[in-house]
Amino acid sequence: MKSYKYIGMAMLTAVTLSGCSDFLDTENKSNANQNGEEFFKKNAESLLTSAYYSYRDIVNMIDIADQGADLYINARGADDGTFSLYNFDPENGTVTNLYKYCYKAINYANGVLSYTSDPKLVAEATFLRNWGYYYLTQHFGGVPYVTSYIESSTRDYPRAALADIYAGMLADLEACYNEASLPEIDHTGRVSKRAVAALAAKTALAAAWDLGTTLTDEVKGTYTVHNTEMFRTAASWAEKAIGGVQLTMSFEDKWSPKNEGNDEEIFSIQYDRLGYPGNKTNGGHSLMYDYMGYYGNCVQTGHKGTKSGGTNSLSYKAMELFERGDQRYEGTFMTVYYNPELKDGVVGWGDDGYLAYYNLSAAELAKKPISIKFYPSYTTEAEALADLEAIKSQTVKFATGTHGNNLPFACIMGADQITQWYFNEDGSLQAKKTLSTADFIKAGFASSPCVKKWDDHESENVTEKNCYRDIVVFH
Repeated sequence: MKSYKYIGMAMLTAVTLSGCSDFLDTENKSNANQNGEEFFKKNAESLLTSAYYSYRDIVNMIDIADQGADLYINARGADDGTFSLYNFDPENGTVTNLYKYCYKAINYANGVLSYTSDPKLVAEATFLRNWGYYYLTQHFGGVPYVTSYIESSTRDYPRAALADIYAGMLADLEACYNEASLPEIDHTGRVSKRAVAALAAKTALAAAWDLGTTLTDEVKGTYTVHNTEMFRTAASWAEKAIGGVQLTMSFEDKWSPKNEGNDEEIFSIQYDRLGYPGNKTNGGHSLMYDYMGYYGNCVQTGHKGTKSGGTNSLSYKAMELFERGDQRYEGTFMTVYYNPELKDGVVGWGDDGYLAYYNLSAAELAKKPISIKFYPSYTTEAEALADLEAIKSQTVKFATGTHGNNLPFACIMGADQITQWYFNEDGSLQAKKTLSTADFIKAGFASSPCVKKWDDHESENVTEKNCYRDIVVFH
């Protein structure tokens, strides 16, 4: 609004003092010999930084990324969200923003390509441009395919054929991969050869499905393959992306907040609390809170999302997707919630409660009072009861009195039915209860084990954008 105010004042002055043209002549007191074009030629990396940074808007769009995947729901009878219901149209704000964000990133990348011939910067910008087109083609199919920097208000950008876009992307990425100045791997958030190969593999695989197959029965999910060449191309690029790295880490360790930038990571959008120059409680992202955030600041309350009402709760379908021995269940979800103990007369929430998992050792956790424990759907009642008997010393009522306030219980999470036991004060179990999963989620109980994959245990307030975990894109 200030700009409009100043423009209006300037126009009024020009009319009033029309005879004083020399008075109105402006002088550029900055470097008079340097215009925008010359600046970017010397500082193309600033445009590249903007291109990298713009992808933060895209990778944080979890509603379009997750809610349409049948894995998460909103609890306590809340609307499951536009994308889980598939009732959105082109006027949907998230859809519109995705489109805008992608072209914003693409134009920044095209700007770099327009202003520099530095081979490494060119390779990085080429990757970033094609990453934007990967998002666009997967959501919109054929889109305007723009490979030059847009500096005018021209709107003549016709939709290109999907086959032409894929061909252009794969040619770009091959040239990018062959650039000698790119490192083989990079864990600082910049493009590497393996990141290029990963994007090329995903692009070739998308092209193989979109161009080389035909859906024959939508209900049955059957299709006819006409051409396998692009599938083979995708496999070849995937081998380059893997780069001979073996999967030696447990799923839990791989996604631990204490193990970012590990060998199995290929490319990530990175955040740094210490390096953020502004308000450190609002310079990150909100993924820690976005998955089952309900109680507000878990540093103060001790709990992140055990009570119904949080968004992106584990869906009925997802409860049945994990089989016995699948490490991803424990590695993705917080299955045990702890109670705080009295510290100098004060209930020790903060580094305790939900966050005890990150702040205490395994030996300390083995003695910690348990508030809630979730078992996966494949757990038998006999197995759950045997486990609860073994940890009986951790389920007794502790002196803080908080144990009863937090509805301590254990349950087996089934897609159709929940089997639940409440703890008595001596740690023993009351008679089991069974209720439908839908009633359990909607009735105000703890809805399900919440996602811990994005937890930042150094967060000061998860109701703000105070999660500084790196967002891994390729691994």
